[in-house]
Amino acid sequence: MSDADKPVAPDAPSVPDASAAPDPPRTSKRLATLEKLAASERADAFTKYGLAMEYIALERVGDAEKAFVALRAFDPTYVPMYYQAGVLLKTAGRAEGARTWLTQGVAQAEAKGDTHALGEIEGVLAGL
Repeated sequence: MSDADKPVAPDAPSVPDASAAPDPPRTSKRLATLEKLAASERADAFTKYGLAMEYIALERVGDAEKAFVALRAFDPTYVPMYYQAGVLLKTAGRAEGARTWLTQGVAQAEAKGDTHALGEIEGVLAGL
């Protein structure tokens, strides 16, 4: 009996077809709202940060990274993004990218005198 003819146990995990199209990106109503708000002329740094964080919640790493890059271009002094982008990239196994974001975050936190954020960012850097 060939493998194709063998019965599959009802509780056996299915194996995805490699030729099948990838799953569509995860989405949510909140994401649709945040995308609209972040694209508006009235968008602020917090809104753009919220968009990046929603992408993280939906496990859309590439989109989250792009949102952080756009936020940095919009407002490079927004300190929380450096920590979150660094953690995102560290978790994704991209230590050098994480180090770049975190190092920039140290400079921004020091410039703002934000000792709390500075301590958190340095803690992640120490773990790379």
